[in-house]
Amino acid sequence: MALVLVLIMTVVGAAAISLAGRTVVETRIQEVSIDSSQARLAAEAGLEQALKVAPTGPLDGSIDTNTSYSVTDQTTGTSNAIIGPIKSGEIWEINLVGAVGGSVDLYWESSPEGGAARGVYVSVVNPTGITDYAIAPNGFGQGFDSGIISTSQSLSGKVFDYKASFSYTVGTSSAMRVMILGGDTILGFQAGGGGSLAAQIRQKTAVGVVTRGTESVKQGLGYYESVTDQIPSVFGYALYSGTTIVQ
Repeated sequence: MALVLVLIMTVVGAAAISLAGRTVVETRIQEVSIDSSQARLAAEAGLEQALKVAPTGPLDGSIDTNTSYSVTDQTTGTSNAIIGPIKSGEIWEINLVGAVGGSVDLYWESSPEGGAARGVYVSVVNPTGITDYAIAPNGFGQGFDSGIISTSQSLSGKVFDYKASFSYTVGTSSAMRVMILGGDTILGFQAGGGGSLAAQIRQKTAVGVVTRGTESVKQGLGYYESVTDQIPSVFGYALYSGTTIVQ
């Protein structure tokens, strides 16, 4: 009888230990899930606050005693940049004020996932007028030049399907507007001729942190925008499609 009682107590004890262990694990999983969501919200709050009060600099802050955020700020694109995916008909403007070298090399893909060819419509803005270029691979359509395109070119370790170079006048040309045609694509550009560009892209990275005891959970969030005063793509769409802007 005593042996049976010992066996029963052993089984009950083992079950209790197993249940307690499972409860601790499940509780911790729930805590991590909650902390992860709070850290994400803290990163979003930090990014929104930075865009409001520190659009050109870093920012640190806290939500409560256990939740904080840190936002870093940097500008890129003085030598090269890769952006996108950019939608068909969307325009990206490259700032040429202060640029040196006299040319910009553009890189683009058939599409982010492969497929049909893409073309570019490039406008170089000068005080006396605008110089336009319609560039695309052979077979893209009438009126497009394929003569200046080279294929399978690399930029910052990424291989693009196409590359073309476009000239501008140093000290005179103010911008180069690039419209993607034929579908979405990844766009890359760099200063040609060993030159340099003004900063093109501002990137903010926000990290939210939730601390619980000696452990912490982090969530990150990125945001980038053109440093130049980009014209909303809807205006370019209305200009080149022959339609009107309707609110």
